[in-house]
Amino acid sequence: MTEPTDTERAVEARWLAWEGMVKDNAQVIAQVPDEHLIGDARAASRAGQQRFEYGLEMQRRLKVATEKLTAELVMFRESAEAAAERSEAAARRSEASAAKLERLTRWLIGFTVVLVVLTLAVLALTAVLAAKG
Repeated sequence: MTEPTDTERAVEARWLAWEGMVKDNAQVIAQVPDEHLIGDARAASRAGQQRFEYGLEMQRRLKVATEKLTAELVMFRESAEAAAERSEAAARRSEASAAKLERLTRWLIGFTVVLVVLTLAVLALTAVLAAKG
């Protein structure tokens, strides 16, 4: 591999300097509020200037906002699904409890009927024994 010439070194130095300026400019533009960035981009467009940095920064912000929104939507969807699962589980437990309560109520009514019948039998037997004795 050959050593770069002075011209190639100069081109490389200019490229690195330009790249540094672009990075510095990008950092400055990143600090600008959205309203000002959009306003500056419109003003530059009306003046016939091409300010690609503004467009790049707006695209970057849009991408970041889209990623955040997507993450929030995914989190919301997962949360909603978990809530639905919890709700379904609670409904199943509630249905099971209602069925158990219904079954116990039927048993209680049955025992009450038996108790009334036995009470009537005791009363009848008492009346018979009182009449005989």
